[in-house]
Amino acid sequence: MALAENGPIITFAVSRHKSSAIIVTSTEIRSIDLPFLKYKELEQYIENYLIGDNAITKGSGSTHFVRTRRFQHLLKWLWTAAVQPILENLGFYKDYNPQAELPRIWWVSSGLMGAMPLHAAGTHSRGSRENTISYVVSSYTATLGSLRYSRQRITEVSGVKEPAVMAVAMPETDTLKPLEVEDEIAMLEVSFPKTMILRSPTEESVLENMSTCNIGHFICHGISVPNDPSQSGLVLSSGTLTLEKLSQKYFPNAHIMYLSACSTADASARKLLDEVLHLGNGFQLVGFSHVVATLWEVENGEARKVAQGFYGGIRGDGKGYLGEGVIARALHNIVKKQRDKQEDDPLAWAAQVHFGP
Repeated sequence: MALAENGPIITFAVSRHKSSAIIVTSTEIRSIDLPFLKYKELEQYIENYLIGDNAITKGSGSTHFVRTRRFQHLLKWLWTAAVQPILENLGFYKDYNPQAELPRIWWVSSGLMGAMPLHAAGTHSRGSRENTISYVVSSYTATLGSLRYSRQRITEVSGVKEPAVMAVAMPETDTLKPLEVEDEIAMLEVSFPKTMILRSPTEESVLENMSTCNIGHFICHGISVPNDPSQSGLVLSSGTLTLEKLSQKYFPNAHIMYLSACSTADASARKLLDEVLHLGNGFQLVGFSHVVATLWEVENGEARKVAQGFYGGIRGDGKGYLGEGVIARALHNIVKKQRDKQEDDPLAWAAQVHFGP
């Protein structure tokens, strides 16, 4: 239960017979029934909304309006069936105080519920508080073990005062659309004096330089291979830095990895949901305590705004970038800011998520 000292940890148990949430707090472990979270309904949402070529998170601009409306329907159901009862049980829903610092919560992203955007659940019309983001700061973890490991890693790099940053930029990639990278690079150079820029690098160069960095930032295309997640990766000039290649390394100085790329936390292959294999937790396993990743494809301009707000948050917090909750809150705050500007378009603002302590 010490693992929940900074906020509750939620695991879901969903079966054809019964659904429940297992809530771990600093004082107890308890289970609550979720009668409206039906296995068959959950399965249909996953199959028809979130995985495969027809996923609502994929598609052209001409289909964006229809896909957004379907996504809003999913988020509203997710709030009613799962998130709201949990927040009410924890006392977060009843004790809403807009002036207080929001509590933190961790969602264990395994099983069928691992495909769900729990951090964005609810209704986001102007003025609505019937949504996750109004009550808690959400983080994800693949397992309790990975959360424990990432917390241990923080103590190992806690002496770093001015982090060394490695920024990987791929403005041009064969067969893929160009990316605007200069604004993000400039922002990193201003925020962190010890920033090294790798433009259109090879895999070997990235892996070599990653061994000395505290913060990694990738501005590139990511690819997701749902039927073989070990081959998902980040597209560089010499090929793809895959999860398989990454898993053979360990980076002792690592702390934060920011993946300003597409589908870096996509674990939506139906048969692999229990394994939670994606680049987001892959970077955690090789030493990065905190990972900011994306659940689906994001537009380059939207990704840039979130990155700029995130780094502004961790540098301006006053606790130092290693302070408890600083990284999760920085992402929460900029995502909420983007939500408030375009509440009708959760596909645009809800993609980025935090993994870590």
